[in-house]
Amino acid sequence: MELDMKKIQELFGKSFIQEMGDNKETFIENIEYVVSLGYKDVFELVEHYPETFLIDSITFKEKVDHLLESLGVESFEKIEENIEIWGSINEN
Repeated sequence: MELDMKKIQELFGKSFIQEMGDNKETFIENIEYVVSLGYKDVFELVEHYPETFLIDSITFKEKVDHLLESLGVESFEKIEENIEIWGSINEN
């Protein structure tokens, strides 16, 4: 599966695409972290909440770990059922 950059640009604007490019190492590292945890549809998360993947990597990992811990067992299944849960990363 590939990331739909057109969709992201439509929703977040050209300047956001530029910001993604300027921070591509962080962006990619954060995607890889979520993949390493076993989440299967990371591109859906990125397309809906790309700004979360621009958070510095250390903070991102802490926030993701905290979210998964708070969700408990089957945390990824809960996120798949309600993707809005992922948006709470920006609130902490």
